[in-house]
Amino acid sequence: MSKLLFNPEKGSEIKNFVFKNEHYMDAKEGQAFSPGMVVNIESDELAEFMLSTWGFLEEISYDRAKKYLDSKEEFKCEKCEFKTKVRIAFEGHKRKHFSEAQVDELGIPKITKSQVEKKLDDKELVNRRLKQYDMEDKQAGLIGEGLTEDHV
Repeated sequence: MSKLLFNPEKGSEIKNFVFKNEHYMDAKEGQAFSPGMVVNIESDELAEFMLSTWGFLEEISYDRAKKYLDSKEEFKCEKCEFKTKVRIAFEGHKRKHFSEAQVDELGIPKITKSQVEKKLDDKELVNRRLKQYDMEDKQAGLIGEGLTEDHV
């Protein structure tokens, strides 16, 4: 038998967890359990695990879930067909459009500079690591003539 779980508005996003060697709520696949959401958990054992792990989750009836979802305001994206009743999901979706193209007040796209990460070639990488190891040795007190052994 399945259970309906509710993540309250003051709850926290739940994603990427493992239960009995199975992965659940994979954020890469958009399966995060955000605040304000109701999900249907088909396994009673998984539902009990989630309720005991995240104390803010609530088990709710079908009627209460229907009332809650019907009463929620629906957020619609002006730039695409996306719509949701979860505010935090809508805010995350809006950021996607913001990163796609920034526009001024008239709707004219702005050209902005991109963050580019400089790639190091092998020689630069080796030199950087050698300097790092050299600094670590000096910090550890391994500076000076070093140890000497007397062979008698």
